[in-house]
Amino acid sequence: LAPSILSNIEKGKRLVPKKKIHLFIKHLNLKEEDLLPQTASAVHEIRADLKTLQKELGIGIGFRALKALPEEAKQELLNHFNELRERYAKNNGTMPIKERPSELAAKIIQKCRIDSAPIDLHQIAREHSIEIAATSSIPIDADGWILFPKDHKWATIKYKQGMSLGRQRFTIAHELGHFFLNNLDEDEHTCQVRGSQKSSAEREADEFASHMLMPEKLVKKVIGSKIKGYEDILKIAQTFEVSQEAAALRLTQVTSTPAAVICSEDGEIKWGRTSSSLYLKIKKDHKLARLSQANKVLAKGSSGLRDWVETKCDYWFYGKMKGKFMEHTSRLYENRLMTLVWVK
Repeated sequence: LAPSILSNIEKGKRLVPKKKIHLFIKHLNLKEEDLLPQTASAVHEIRADLKTLQKELGIGIGFRALKALPEEAKQELLNHFNELRERYAKNNGTMPIKERPSELAAKIIQKCRIDSAPIDLHQIAREHSIEIAATSSIPIDADGWILFPKDHKWATIKYKQGMSLGRQRFTIAHELGHFFLNNLDEDEHTCQVRGSQKSSAEREADEFASHMLMPEKLVKKVIGSKIKGYEDILKIAQTFEVSQEAAALRLTQVTSTPAAVICSEDGEIKWGRTSSSLYLKIKKDHKLARLSQANKVLAKGSSGLRDWVETKCDYWFYGKMKGKFMEHTSRLYENRLMTLVWVK
């Protein structure tokens, strides 16, 4: 399998190709009836568990990695499949497919007849009897809060006063995600923060918010088919009224160009995201390369956006990939930079 396909399988964005399913069966010592067809429609439901396992093991769950899995990890995966088979048996062999956040967001936008940017979140709220208001106090440790009854006849969304427009809109869209996905606690139906790690419900709401605020078709219409530089991120941020961070992450999801957005702070790479066609691993926690544009922007303290420059693959990634790498860096805050790297 191509690395980009493996990545999408691991993220739960697509199912294992039928021609490759035998490899998963082989390396997990399964029989075909143990895995198919029951689990095919429930991959989305175990995605969070698989992600947790990936983090614990430090690897991706693709068939290449299954060979190296310890017996305990293999058994944990098998337990997931066994649980799914039992649930299928209780439901007479059928189970509804959970709608993905991205698909649900697109459906709601279409239903509300919205075809231009920025997406009118208040229109969506009005058409679903949802009240949105700013407040000086939030009862939980978060930027926003939502309350709605079990029958979904109404809802109230509150967000903190004083936030930037981009953060405000993402917060509202995130809370709308909880409402439409109905993925909160059944007793209270309020958005909660539990520890430093986001729950699967919070990750789903984030995905919903990203796709609702920046529909793929509209984003591609704004930036075109090829990456031209950091100005693409600025165009998305301005057109859809989102933060540069949110715009940068969405760019990596919609572009067909091998690309990555990389955030650095105090001269060190903190996080990054690659597009599906760029399969290299980002050098997280590494210092910025001395000759990179990002390091020069940081050293000179400039705030303006320079022209993009040619860069080296090993400044940013482990491994190698064919093509000419370009770099375009912008300063977000005093010591925080956002860099767009792509293959031209």
